[in-house]
Amino acid sequence: MYPSCPGKRERGSAKSALGVDYPVGMCGVDLDASYLRRYLERRLIALLGDADTDEAARYLSRSEAAVAQGPHRLARGLWHFNHCKALADRLGVNFGWRLEIVPGAGHVDQKIFDLAANLTSGRESNSIIASNK
Repeated sequence: MYPSCPGKRERGSAKSALGVDYPVGMCGVDLDASYLRRYLERRLIALLGDADTDEAARYLSRSEAAVAQGPHRLARGLWHFNHCKALADRLGVNFGWRLEIVPGAGHVDQKIFDLAANLTSGRESNSIIASNK
């Protein structure tokens, strides 16, 4: 376990992915490499709104680590998805996630909820403009 994540991290290792404190990274959440592998292999659909681009949003973190991931929630969501995909590749695990970008949807938006309801009920939606299946 890496509860405090002390010391230098090896680039591309499970420990390096855990080497940044939560909520920006996964350090300190009591994960080890086997949990990280299962997390990356798990079936997960990430829903992002293409209009979730307000850089001045009230509760948007402006910490240095957060801003390094992107200026707004859409950019940070894309960064996280791509980061986890690359990490799964480096760890040699099957990346079980899927990315869906909803046109016109902001941060808290009925379009996101509607798509989530369709996806969880097995109905696909034609409103998706970008999909990484």
